[in-house]
Amino acid sequence: MDLHAKEEPETPEDPEVTLEDPARMPEAPEMERIELPFEAIPTRVGLGASGMPSRGLMGGSKLSLMSVRGGGSGLVPFLQEVRGTGMDLVFLVDTTSSMRPFLDAAKATVDQTVTQLAALVQDLRIGVIAYRDHGQSEEYCTRVLDLSTDRYQIFNFVDELKAAGGGDIPEAVAEGLRVASNDLTWRPNAHRVVVLVGDAPPHDHTRNRLSKTVKEFSASRDGTSTVSTVFAGSYGSTFRADDVVESFGRIARDGHGSFVSLDGEDLDRRLLLMTLGKRHEKDLDRLLGTLKTGSREALIRRKRSEGDVEWLLDKLRRTPVHPDVVNALVDLADRANLRRVQAMFLDEGRPLPVRRAALYVLRRALGVTLPLDPNSAVSEQKRWVQRLDALIQRF
Repeated sequence: MDLHAKEEPETPEDPEVTLEDPARMPEAPEMERIELPFEAIPTRVGLGASGMPSRGLMGGSKLSLMSVRGGGSGLVPFLQEVRGTGMDLVFLVDTTSSMRPFLDAAKATVDQTVTQLAALVQDLRIGVIAYRDHGQSEEYCTRVLDLSTDRYQIFNFVDELKAAGGGDIPEAVAEGLRVASNDLTWRPNAHRVVVLVGDAPPHDHTRNRLSKTVKEFSASRDGTSTVSTVFAGSYGSTFRADDVVESFGRIARDGHGSFVSLDGEDLDRRLLLMTLGKRHEKDLDRLLGTLKTGSREALIRRKRSEGDVEWLLDKLRRTPVHPDVVNALVDLADRANLRRVQAMFLDEGRPLPVRRAALYVLRRALGVTLPLDPNSAVSEQKRWVQRLDALIQRF
């Protein structure tokens, strides 16, 4: 929609402990500490975007959770169930011109959102579908990243999205939902979640077909497939807001999901809520408020404070790459360090997850999104490799 044209030894792992439901514990005035292996490692089940068996986002780590005695019971049993089956999550996002503020905010928070989700869910795959509208004037109608366990593949895909097009008001919401429902590699037994984010309604002539698509998707898995919707009103356009609220609300009802209008609250919290279910709002706030940093994160923090780039670069070479290693290298970036990260990205003999992580470090440190693709031969991207080299030289 167009707004008018408007090497030290590794710290030992924590022991595995089963989630307990706080509602079944006796009342007590203090909080009880429960250590949980909130680890997202590729112990795969089903097929990931690479075509190999897959389970969980790569690069997560163990976190500690403080469970409040006598707290709400809804979210903990849900997480127990999801950890048993896995979750496949797709963000379906309007990328027309008026959604630029939302995209900017999403790019700034995607790291935190994905890290928190991986900590809570563990067995998580994420896909992203960008949609605009039909017509030759549009660069694309839909652009798809299939369900993936590689967080840096996800981050780079989101980073490359640009808001443009969408000259009239309605957009290709129906086509985006059709692609999400039919064209992705959903695992047969996983919880399946679609979160639709936009600021414009679907085309009138597609609404019945859209409703059928959503109902079939949500009815096919006995309550474990949902479609939730987010009206990006405070980020995008509010023109025809009543129409968007009505149509997005209907999609959420048909999809047995939730609907929310963004109103300036924390974006990452809202996206977490739409993924896990609006009914878990109080429990989610409690869990997010009590997540503890694990020993691995503490070690990375210390290495960053010491400026130990050699140690951090060594961790960047190994999969899975922890997100805090990436953040530390961005904070410590200088020309020499970026040259070494560049060499990792250009080395086609390295694993794709390492090269994707290296590219993400370069993009964040340089503040630019060059259209470089780790899946393509370096020799086919000479223009952009030279541009990258020049940017590092001027850093």
